[in-house]
Amino acid sequence: MTSNKSFGLKVVEARKLVTPPLSQRKLAKRLKDNGLNVTPAEVAEIEAGKRFLNCFQASVLASVLNTTVFELNSLPPFSG
Repeated sequence: MTSNKSFGLKVVEARKLVTPPLSQRKLAKRLKDNGLNVTPAEVAEIEAGKRFLNCFQASVLASVLNTTVFELNSLPPFSG
């Protein structure tokens, strides 16, 4: 398992690989539309590794970013 910081960096990478790339604000809106009520500031905390996500939250985040929790939590660079 990776650290929250590594997970957060993978979230940043995945957010930028979505077509079109998502801002933190747009990601927060998509998360809210999918049942995860977070603010853009909370997205920034996730990306900085300062906010822990439970399994449900990580699953919703991965789904919105078109990836898997495994990819976000893996050690090798994100393969998108």
